[in-house]
Amino acid sequence: MTNQPPKKDENKQVQQAEREAEKKARKQQKELEKQKKTAAKERLKQQQAAEKAEKKANKKPFKETLKAQLPFLTPVLEYQFNKREKMMLYILGMFLLVMAALFLVFFPAVTKLQSTLDERTTVLEQQSDMKLAISSLKSNQTLLNAAQSNLASKQASYSDVLNNAQLDTLVTTLVGSQGLNPQTLSIDSVTQGAVPSFGTKTDSTSGSSSSSSSSSSSSSSGSSDISSGSTSTSNGDSSTSTGTTSDKQSALSYATVTVTYTGGHSALMSLLDTANAHPEIQVMGFTDDIKNNKGTVTLNVYMANKAAQ
Repeated sequence: MTNQPPKKDENKQVQQAEREAEKKARKQQKELEKQKKTAAKERLKQQQAAEKAEKKANKKPFKETLKAQLPFLTPVLEYQFNKREKMMLYILGMFLLVMAALFLVFFPAVTKLQSTLDERTTVLEQQSDMKLAISSLKSNQTLLNAAQSNLASKQASYSDVLNNAQLDTLVTTLVGSQGLNPQTLSIDSVTQGAVPSFGTKTDSTSGSSSSSSSSSSSSSSGSSDISSGSTSTSNGDSSTSTGTTSDKQSALSYATVTVTYTGGHSALMSLLDTANAHPEIQVMGFTDDIKNNKGTVTLNVYMANKAAQ
Protein backbone atom coordinates (compact mmCIF):
# COMPACT_ATOMS: atom_id res chain seq x y z
CA MET A 1 0.00 0.00 0.00
CA THR A 2 1.31 3.57 -0.97
CA ASN A 3 0.94 6.73 1.21
CA GLN A 4 -1.17 9.61 -0.39
CA PRO A 5 -1.01 13.32 0.78
CA PRO A 6 -4.02 14.32 2.72
CA LYS A 7 -6.66 16.24 0.78
CA LYS A 8 -6.93 18.92 3.49
CA ASP A 9 -3.46 20.31 2.65
CA GLU A 10 -4.34 20.54 -0.99
CA ASN A 11 -7.53 22.46 -0.23
CA LYS A 12 -5.64 24.95 1.91
CA GLN A 13 -3.08 25.59 -0.80
CA VAL A 14 -5.83 26.15 -3.35
CA GLN A 15 -7.69 28.59 -1.09
CA GLN A 16 -4.49 30.48 -0.32
CA ALA A 17 -3.71 30.81 -4.01
CA GLU A 18 -7.20 32.09 -4.70
CA ARG A 19 -6.89 34.73 -1.97
CA GLU A 20 -3.56 35.91 -3.28
CA ALA A 21 -5.00 36.18 -6.76
CA GLU A 22 -7.92 38.23 -5.46
CA LYS A 23 -5.59 40.58 -3.53
CA LYS A 24 -3.44 41.08 -6.62
CA ALA A 25 -6.49 41.83 -8.71
CA ARG A 26 -7.80 44.41 -6.18
CA LYS A 27 -4.40 46.06 -5.99
CA GLN A 28 -4.18 46.34 -9.76
CA GLN A 29 -7.68 47.80 -9.85
CA LYS A 30 -6.77 50.44 -7.24
CA GLU A 31 -3.66 51.37 -9.17
CA LEU A 32 -5.69 51.77 -12.33
CA GLU A 33 -8.21 53.99 -10.57
CA LYS A 34 -5.40 56.07 -9.07
CA GLN A 35 -3.81 56.51 -12.47
CA LYS A 36 -7.14 57.58 -13.92
CA LYS A 37 -7.59 60.23 -11.16
CA THR A 38 -4.05 61.50 -11.69
CA ALA A 39 -4.57 61.71 -15.42
CA ALA A 40 -7.85 63.60 -14.89
CA LYS A 41 -6.13 66.10 -12.57
CA GLU A 42 -3.33 66.64 -15.06
CA ARG A 43 -5.82 67.23 -17.85
CA LEU A 44 -7.71 69.73 -15.62
CA LYS A 45 -4.50 71.61 -14.79
CA GLN A 46 -3.48 71.73 -18.43
CA GLN A 47 -6.93 73.00 -19.35
CA GLN A 48 -6.82 75.76 -16.70
CA ALA A 49 -3.30 76.74 -17.75
CA ALA A 50 -4.42 76.93 -21.35
CA GLU A 51 -7.39 79.12 -20.41
CA LYS A 52 -5.15 81.49 -18.40
CA ALA A 53 -2.67 81.70 -21.23
CA GLU A 54 -5.49 82.45 -23.64
CA LYS A 55 -6.89 85.19 -21.38
CA LYS A 56 -3.43 86.68 -20.91
CA ALA A 57 -2.84 86.63 -24.65
CA ASN A 58 -6.17 88.35 -25.29
CA LYS A 59 -5.69 90.92 -22.50
CA LYS A 60 -3.87 94.15 -23.31
CA PRO A 61 -1.05 95.30 -21.00
CA PHE A 62 -2.08 97.75 -18.28
CA LYS A 63 0.21 100.36 -19.69
CA GLU A 64 -1.38 100.09 -23.13
CA THR A 65 -4.86 100.23 -21.61
CA LEU A 66 -3.95 103.34 -19.62
CA LYS A 67 -2.56 104.98 -22.71
CA ALA A 68 -5.74 104.24 -24.61
CA GLN A 69 -7.99 105.62 -21.85
CA LEU A 70 -5.80 108.59 -20.82
CA PRO A 71 -3.83 109.78 -23.84
CA PHE A 72 -2.41 112.84 -22.02
CA LEU A 73 -0.41 110.49 -19.75
CA THR A 74 1.45 108.95 -22.67
CA PRO A 75 4.58 111.16 -22.27
CA VAL A 76 4.76 110.35 -18.59
CA LEU A 77 4.31 106.63 -19.10
CA GLU A 78 6.92 106.49 -21.84
CA TYR A 79 9.47 108.56 -19.88
CA GLN A 80 12.69 106.69 -19.09
CA PHE A 81 14.42 107.61 -15.82
CA ASN A 82 18.19 107.90 -15.93
CA LYS A 83 20.52 106.60 -13.23
CA ARG A 84 20.75 109.92 -11.36
CA GLU A 85 16.97 110.32 -11.25
CA LYS A 86 16.54 106.77 -10.03
CA MET A 87 19.05 107.46 -7.23
CA MET A 88 17.19 110.65 -6.25
CA LEU A 89 13.89 108.76 -6.18
CA TYR A 90 15.50 106.07 -4.03
CA ILE A 91 16.81 108.67 -1.56
CA LEU A 92 13.42 110.40 -1.49
CA GLY A 93 11.67 107.09 -0.80
CA MET A 94 14.07 106.28 2.04
CA PHE A 95 13.55 109.76 3.51
CA LEU A 96 9.77 109.37 3.37
CA LEU A 97 10.04 105.94 4.93
CA VAL A 98 12.17 107.27 7.81
CA MET A 99 9.84 110.22 8.41
CA ALA A 100 6.80 107.93 8.39
CA ALA A 101 8.50 105.68 10.94
CA LEU A 102 9.32 108.69 13.14
CA PHE A 103 5.87 110.28 13.08
CA LEU A 104 3.81 107.09 13.08
CA VAL A 105 5.86 104.92 15.45
CA PHE A 106 8.67 106.67 17.32
CA PHE A 107 7.12 109.99 18.36
CA PRO A 108 3.78 108.44 19.49
CA ALA A 109 5.72 105.86 21.51
CA VAL A 110 7.82 108.57 23.19
CA THR A 111 4.69 110.62 23.98
CA LYS A 112 2.94 107.61 25.44
CA LEU A 113 6.01 106.73 27.50
CA GLN A 114 6.24 110.27 28.89
CA SER A 115 2.54 110.24 29.74
CA THR A 116 2.95 106.91 31.48
CA LEU A 117 5.93 108.21 33.47
CA ASP A 118 3.94 111.31 34.51
CA GLU A 119 1.03 109.13 35.61
CA ARG A 120 3.43 106.91 37.53
CA THR A 121 4.93 109.95 39.27
CA THR A 122 1.46 111.21 40.18
CA VAL A 123 0.41 107.82 41.52
CA LEU A 124 3.62 107.55 43.57
CA GLU A 125 3.02 111.01 45.04
CA GLN A 126 -0.56 110.07 45.91
CA GLN A 127 0.67 106.83 47.45
CA SER A 128 3.25 108.73 49.50
CA ASP A 129 0.60 111.20 50.69
CA MET A 130 -1.74 108.35 51.61
CA LYS A 131 1.02 106.56 53.54
CA LEU A 132 1.84 109.79 55.35
CA ALA A 133 -1.83 110.38 56.15
CA ILE A 134 -2.24 106.80 57.38
CA SER A 135 0.91 106.99 59.50
CA SER A 136 -0.19 110.31 61.04
CA LEU A 137 -3.78 109.21 61.63
CA LYS A 138 -3.25 108.31 65.26
CA SER A 139 -1.33 111.49 66.05
CA ASN A 140 -3.95 113.59 64.22
CA GLN A 141 -6.71 111.89 66.17
CA THR A 142 -4.85 112.66 69.39
CA LEU A 143 -4.48 116.31 68.35
CA LEU A 144 -8.15 116.45 67.39
CA ASN A 145 -9.23 115.04 70.73
CA ALA A 146 -6.97 117.53 72.54
CA ALA A 147 -8.34 120.41 70.44
CA GLN A 148 -11.93 119.36 71.08
CA SER A 149 -11.21 119.08 74.81
CA ASN A 150 -9.53 122.51 74.79
CA LEU A 151 -12.46 123.99 72.85
CA ALA A 152 -14.97 122.50 75.26
CA SER A 153 -13.04 123.88 78.26
CA LYS A 154 -12.88 127.35 76.70
CA GLN A 155 -16.54 127.30 75.68
CA ALA A 156 -17.46 126.46 79.24
CA SER A 157 -16.58 130.06 80.16
CA TYR A 158 -19.17 131.42 77.72
CA SER A 159 -22.92 131.30 77.59
CA ASP A 160 -24.80 129.71 74.77
CA VAL A 161 -26.18 132.02 72.08
CA LEU A 162 -28.58 134.46 73.81
CA ASN A 163 -31.62 136.13 72.34
CA ASN A 164 -32.24 139.88 72.59
CA ALA A 165 -34.24 139.65 75.79
CA GLN A 166 -31.50 137.65 77.51
CA LEU A 167 -28.84 140.08 76.28
CA ASP A 168 -30.92 143.00 77.57
CA THR A 169 -31.19 141.38 80.99
CA LEU A 170 -27.47 140.52 81.14
CA VAL A 171 -26.17 143.99 80.20
CA THR A 172 -28.79 145.92 82.17
CA THR A 173 -28.00 143.87 85.30
CA LEU A 174 -24.26 144.42 84.80
CA VAL A 175 -24.59 148.19 84.36
CA GLY A 176 -27.03 148.56 87.21
CA SER A 177 -24.87 146.50 89.60
CA GLN A 178 -22.08 149.08 89.31
CA GLY A 179 -24.24 152.05 90.39
CA LEU A 180 -25.20 153.33 86.96
CA ASN A 181 -28.74 153.90 85.69
CA PRO A 182 -29.23 152.53 82.16
CA GLN A 183 -31.44 154.77 80.06
CA THR A 184 -31.45 153.20 76.57
CA LEU A 185 -30.00 150.01 75.28
CA SER A 186 -29.40 149.09 71.61
CA ILE A 187 -28.60 145.49 70.58
CA ASP A 188 -27.25 144.71 67.15
CA SER A 189 -27.92 141.37 65.52
CA VAL A 190 -25.77 138.42 66.59
CA THR A 191 -22.74 138.08 64.31
CA GLN A 192 -20.84 134.89 63.63
CA GLY A 193 -17.31 134.86 62.25
CA ALA A 194 -14.12 136.70 63.00
CA VAL A 195 -14.09 138.44 66.35
CA PRO A 196 -13.21 142.16 66.00
CA SER A 197 -10.38 143.71 67.99
CA PHE A 198 -10.80 146.80 70.11
CA GLY A 199 -11.04 149.93 68.03
CA THR A 200 -12.33 148.29 64.81
CA LYS A 201 -15.38 149.64 62.99
CA THR A 202 -18.38 147.35 62.65
CA ASP A 203 -21.53 148.12 60.67
CA SER A 204 -24.82 146.36 60.81
CA THR A 205 -28.12 147.36 59.26
CA SER A 206 -30.63 144.95 60.71
CA GLY A 207 -31.67 143.13 63.83
CA SER A 208 -31.29 146.04 66.24
CA SER A 209 -33.53 146.35 69.22
CA SER A 210 -33.87 148.86 72.02
CA SER A 211 -35.04 148.84 75.59
CA SER A 212 -35.31 151.43 78.31
CA SER A 213 -35.20 151.40 82.08
CA SER A 214 -36.01 153.74 84.93
CA SER A 215 -39.01 155.19 83.04
CA SER A 216 -36.75 156.78 80.40
CA SER A 217 -37.58 157.04 76.75
CA SER A 218 -36.28 154.18 74.58
CA SER A 219 -34.25 154.54 71.38
CA SER A 220 -33.11 152.12 68.70
CA SER A 221 -30.21 152.19 66.30
CA GLY A 222 -29.51 150.10 63.24
CA SER A 223 -25.74 150.51 63.50
CA SER A 224 -22.97 150.63 66.04
CA ASP A 225 -19.93 152.66 65.03
CA ILE A 226 -16.64 152.32 66.88
CA SER A 227 -14.25 154.47 64.91
CA SER A 228 -11.36 154.81 67.29
CA GLY A 229 -9.37 152.62 69.62
CA SER A 230 -9.34 155.36 72.25
CA THR A 231 -12.15 157.00 74.17
CA SER A 232 -12.12 160.37 75.79
CA THR A 233 -13.44 161.56 79.12
CA SER A 234 -14.22 165.29 79.13
CA ASN A 235 -13.67 167.32 82.28
CA GLY A 236 -13.00 170.90 81.37
CA ASP A 237 -9.98 170.87 79.07
CA SER A 238 -8.61 167.49 80.19
CA SER A 239 -8.98 164.22 78.31
CA THR A 240 -7.93 160.64 78.95
CA SER A 241 -7.91 157.56 76.74
CA THR A 242 -8.18 153.91 77.57
CA GLY A 243 -8.66 150.65 75.71
CA THR A 244 -8.60 146.90 76.01
CA THR A 245 -7.62 144.11 73.66
CA SER A 246 -9.20 140.75 73.04
CA ASP A 247 -7.72 137.63 71.48
CA LYS A 248 -9.61 136.26 68.50
CA GLN A 249 -11.23 132.95 69.29
CA SER A 250 -13.04 130.56 67.04
CA ALA A 251 -16.51 129.03 67.45
CA LEU A 252 -17.85 132.26 68.98
CA SER A 253 -20.65 134.65 68.15
CA TYR A 254 -20.96 138.16 69.44
CA ALA A 255 -23.53 140.90 69.75
CA THR A 256 -22.70 144.61 70.00
CA VAL A 257 -24.65 146.36 72.77
CA THR A 258 -24.67 150.15 73.28
CA VAL A 259 -25.95 151.47 76.60
CA THR A 260 -26.80 155.07 77.46
CA TYR A 261 -26.50 155.66 81.20
CA THR A 262 -26.57 158.28 83.93
CA GLY A 263 -24.18 158.11 86.84
CA GLY A 264 -20.82 159.16 88.17
CA HIS A 265 -17.35 158.66 86.82
CA SER A 266 -16.29 156.24 89.54
CA ALA A 267 -19.26 154.00 88.78
CA LEU A 268 -18.23 153.99 85.09
CA MET A 269 -14.65 152.99 85.99
CA SER A 270 -16.03 150.19 88.17
CA LEU A 271 -18.20 149.02 85.24
CA LEU A 272 -15.21 149.01 82.90
CA ASP A 273 -13.07 147.01 85.35
CA THR A 274 -15.87 144.51 85.92
CA ALA A 275 -16.53 144.16 82.18
CA ASN A 276 -12.83 143.64 81.42
CA ALA A 277 -12.64 140.94 84.08
CA HIS A 278 -15.67 139.18 82.61
CA PRO A 279 -14.69 136.57 79.95
CA GLU A 280 -17.94 137.06 78.02
CA ILE A 281 -17.78 140.87 77.70
CA GLN A 282 -15.37 143.17 75.87
CA VAL A 283 -15.43 146.96 76.15
CA MET A 284 -15.36 148.41 72.64
CA GLY A 285 -15.66 152.09 73.60
CA PHE A 286 -17.27 154.59 75.96
CA THR A 287 -17.94 158.30 76.45
CA ASP A 288 -18.17 159.97 79.84
CA ASP A 289 -19.65 163.41 80.37
CA ILE A 290 -18.51 164.02 83.95
CA LYS A 291 -20.13 167.44 84.08
CA ASN A 292 -23.61 166.08 83.29
CA ASN A 293 -23.05 162.61 84.85
CA LYS A 294 -24.01 160.70 81.73
CA GLY A 295 -22.41 158.81 78.88
CA THR A 296 -22.49 155.71 76.71
CA VAL A 297 -20.75 152.34 76.82
CA THR A 298 -20.40 149.99 73.87
CA LEU A 299 -19.87 146.33 74.76
CA ASN A 300 -19.40 143.15 72.78
CA VAL A 301 -21.08 140.16 74.41
CA TYR A 302 -19.49 136.87 73.31
CA MET A 303 -21.39 133.62 73.18
CA ALA A 304 -20.24 130.10 72.36
CA ASN A 305 -21.77 128.17 69.46
CA LYS A 306 -21.91 124.99 71.49
CA ALA A 307 -24.42 123.36 69.17
CA ALA A 308 -21.91 123.51 66.30
CA GLN A 309 -19.18 121.65 68.18
